This record gives sequence, structure tokens and C-alpha cells, in this order.
Amino acid sequence: MASQADIKVKDSKLIAGPNTKWQASDNFVDATDANGNPLHLSDLNINGNVDPTKPGTYYVTYSYTDEAGNTVSATATITVVASQANIKVKDLTLIIGSNTKWQAGDNFISATDANGNPLRLSDLTITGNVDLTKPGTYKVTYSYTDAAGNVVSATAIITVVKAPITPDHDDPNNKIKPNTDNHDNGNKQSKLPQTGEKKTDFISTGLAMILAALSLLLISFKKRWSKKK
Repeated sequence: MASQADIKVKDSKLIAGPNTKWQASDNFVDATDANGNPLHLSDLNINGNVDPTKPGTYYVTYSYTDEAGNTVSATATITVVASQANIKVKDLTLIIGSNTKWQAGDNFISATDANGNPLRLSDLTITGNVDLTKPGTYKVTYSYTDAAGNVVSATAIITVVKAPITPDHDDPNNKIKPNTDNHDNGNKQSKLPQTGEKKTDFISTGLAMILAALSLLLISFKKRWSKKK
């Protein structure tokens, strides 16, 4: 009659962390002896170990030798993975003013737990504050502890600055002064004629032309008069 000795185990996956535990019974399903009677975990030989704090793949073998000397075994694979817990935040610059507001959600982007599932802001622990009345650099830290005991955190920097000063155009001190650089470089510019000077030159030229025309007429009249005599 064939031996009915048998061992059944299962594979598992763990998230690495200080709170993660492992023991051989976690992967043991059941076992029977040569006659098909159930065995306890203590009846088996176990080889291999698991470090639940370090990501990696571990193999644990469960074996049993029946009364007839038949040996049966089964190996469980335990995969330890890194936590996917994560927090993302952003920095901000704020200008002091009556309308300026701030709350922790302004710097929060996203967060996930050990398995990569999304977290809400209310799932996080927030430390730090921002004084919107005083210029300065403020740090606000967002933290979270996952089921495996891993702590993740992210710090946002909030810079508070004074509002920029804009010039008052009604202030006489802000008026633009005329450029007087041409008087300081020693290069004197030629003086342009004034409006009155232009009018005087025009009148003088006109009078001269009228006198010349009268002289020609007078000469022409004298010649005609002489011919008549």
C-alpha cells in the first residue's frame, strides 16, 4: 500500500517593515502521515527563514519522513516587498495681505499607503504652521505610518514675503527730471534761430526786392521820356 504522507503549503507576500512578523505556520496548510492521519506543524522539519524587514524572495521547505522511510516535502515562497507608502507636497510663496490665506491642503499633492492605495489629507499627521503676518520661511511636515510600521514624511516650504512697493506717480519726488547731460559734456550745440528772427529776415528781403523793382521801373520810365523829347 502506497504511503499517504503529504504536505501542503502556500506562498505569501509581506510588506517589509518594523511591525511585519513571520512564522512557519503562516505558510503551512496541512500534512498527513503514511496512513493519511493529520500531522501537526511540530511533526515536520522546517528549513529556511524569512527576514520580514528586508525586501527579497525567501524559500522555506517543510519535510516529513514516515515510518516506512518515505520523505515528502513542500516549499513555500515568501516574497517581502518594499512599502509603497509615499507623500508628495509642493512649496509655495505667499504675499502678505488681507486676502492671503493658507491651509495645509494648499501644499498637499498626494499620498499612498503601503499597498499604493490613495490616502486623504486627514490620514496624515501635520506639524508646523505659517504666520501670514510676518515675512519668513516656514516648514510644514506631512507624515504617515503604514501598517508595517514604516514612517514616511515630506516637508513643504512656505515663503512669506512683503508686497512689492509700487511708485506713487503723484509724488513730486518720483517725477522725471529733464536730461541736462548735453550741458555737461562741453559740446555746445548751435543756437537755432528764434521765431522773431525768421520774421525780420523775411521782411528785409521783401523790402529789398520791392526797391529793386521800383528802380527798374524808374529807369524804364526815364528812357521812354527821353525818346519822346
